[in-house]
Amino acid sequence: MTTSARSDGIQMLLQAEKKAADKVAEAKIRKAKRVLEAKADAEKEMEFFRKEYERKYKIQEDEVFGRQNNIEAQITAATQKTLDMQNESVRLNRESTLQVLLDTVLNISPHVHVNYRPKQKV
Repeated sequence: MTTSARSDGIQMLLQAEKKAADKVAEAKIRKAKRVLEAKADAEKEMEFFRKEYERKYKIQEDEVFGRQNNIEAQITAATQKTLDMQNESVRLNRESTLQVLLDTVLNISPHVHVNYRPKQKV
């Protein structure tokens, strides 16, 4: 074999190695791109599930707090109704109650208590 044939063989081998290295580099780039795409897709999916769970949580939270607010409103309404009824009762019975109280205080009938024993003079 001559030196030119060897050098042609070496050149072909170097070119083949370069092509192989280029293909490996292209494969690494494609793989990195797929990894980035997969990561972006996973982040989008996680964001979707996070928003969905937040939405469901918000619905449940509103339902619970809504019940609490409803109970609070019912208690407030019942309290106000009771106060109104008591105020109405006071308004209706004030005069008659005052009259009974005044009659009791002013109409005193003095009498001696049944257990009273007068002291005898010695």
